Amino acid sequence: MDGDGGCPQASATAARPLFDRLSDGWQARAQVRIHVLGAGTPFEPDRPDFVESLLPFARHPRYRAASPELRAATLSCGWLLFNQKQVELERCIVIPACLELLRGRLPGGSDLKAQKVLSEALTDESYHILLTEHASEVTRRQRGLGAIELPTCRVVREFEAEQARHADAGRRNLLLLAAAIVTEVFICGFLRSLSEADAIQPLHVRVTRTHLADELTHACVFRSIMTSGYHEMTLAERDAFALALALAMRWLAAPEIDTWAAVLRQLGFAYVDDIVGETPWRSPTPDYAPLLRICNELGLSSIRERLARVVL
Repeated sequence: MDGDGGCPQASATAARPLFDRLSDGWQARAQVRIHVLGAGTPFEPDRPDFVESLLPFARHPRYRAASPELRAATLSCGWLLFNQKQVELERCIVIPACLELLRGRLPGGSDLKAQKVLSEALTDESYHILLTEHASEVTRRQRGLGAIELPTCRVVREFEAEQARHADAGRRNLLLLAAAIVTEVFICGFLRSLSEADAIQPLHVRVTRTHLADELTHACVFRSIMTSGYHEMTLAERDAFALALALAMRWLAAPEIDTWAAVLRQLGFAYVDDIVGETPWRSPTPDYAPLLRICNELGLSSIRERLARVVL
């Protein structure tokens, strides 16, 4: 499948057969119906828990000079942060958006066929939280990291701060919808970075691949919701939605600087300020192409200009 999730573009009228096809395959495809938590995948203590090159400061001399034990603990925390970000995106953005769509409070989800696939996606997301938190708990227990406290990821903090700036419920709803769409389209690339990392802990690879298998379909669902919902919006709502999309893209591209600083201090690193201050904090740039293609098809011509203004 390609970076879009391998699904066709769907107009408002084409969404119904697409939703039918996705729903018909859910019982055979959904990972919640296939996998038992951790079954058949033992924890291998000698394997690293995360891909070291994905650490933003992996080449910093202060990090490179740390003991093997401290670097191994840092990799374990990389896995914990990777998991927590998924859980927080789903719990704070995606699941609330699914619930509001099912209640008819967001544009794009009122059709009965859309309601069915959204209900299935909601089931998937709840399982992903269970699966991911189970994997994190195994790592904390095996690595003795139960006391490590992980700050809330930047995406959620930025989203909640922006929500708080708006008293109008309609504006907050459009922001929630945009954030959920961006999250579900881009999370596939986020998961793929570990799903093929065969040198790390096998349990972690399996958990990530399991999650990715569902998210490829969810990206398709939310892109279709976006197409349908956009046709239901007023001109003012479309303008607010375009800004919300650009903001959400910015949040996904932003590095977790203060989050990592807090974790490094808890691990006992010396010179944390040097590591944080001297690291070129560049998150892997998400692939904006799938969303930009939909925006172009919908005539959302301002998105590129808005994106250029708000993306780091």
